[in-house]
Amino acid sequence: MTATIIDGEAIAADLNAQTARRAEELAHAQTPPKLVAVEMGENPAGRLYASMQARKCKSVGIDYELISVPAGADEAELIHTIKRI
Repeated sequence: MTATIIDGEAIAADLNAQTARRAEELAHAQTPPKLVAVEMGENPAGRLYASMQARKCKSVGIDYELISVPAGADEAELIHTIKRI
């Protein structure tokens, strides 16, 4: 078997364009796409990941919301937050 070289940047650009087109179609159909992320506690790495999610969503026309749950919250509060979404 021979190796195949792929162009990851081109593939990513194509996927982003497809996602943007689909997001626009959904928005025109009165069903705008939205990603809601839940963050438990204050974690710098998690916050960085969430900001990258927000930036990517914005670039393809998807609404983004980050909900922060306090670190001391119990399981019931976390489940309530998820069900509310």
